[in-house]
Amino acid sequence: MSSRCLVTGAIGEELIFRGYGLQVLIAGLGPWATILPVGRAIRRTARRQSAATAMSSAITAAFGILFGYAYLRSRDLWLPIGLHFGLNFTLPFSG
Repeated sequence: MSSRCLVTGAIGEELIFRGYGLQVLIAGLGPWATILPVGRAIRRTARRQSAATAMSSAITAAFGILFGYAYLRSRDLWLPIGLHFGLNFTLPFSG
């Protein structure tokens, strides 16, 4: 898989899950009332993949919460995008 595909995938997913919608929800509900449900939504999305297991879905949810926390700490989407790219880049090496 090319690095261009990994970058565009990371950017697209972060814009969908932590872009405008998350920012609006944080303003209305508060950070933790938003980040945990978004992590669960990411898990539900991951479970729809054909090769998904309960463990892979839980790991995906944990990384979704981590990336949400990274956004909260930096208030910028570039940090979660970079972390997401790094995860996508290293996953093939872990088997």
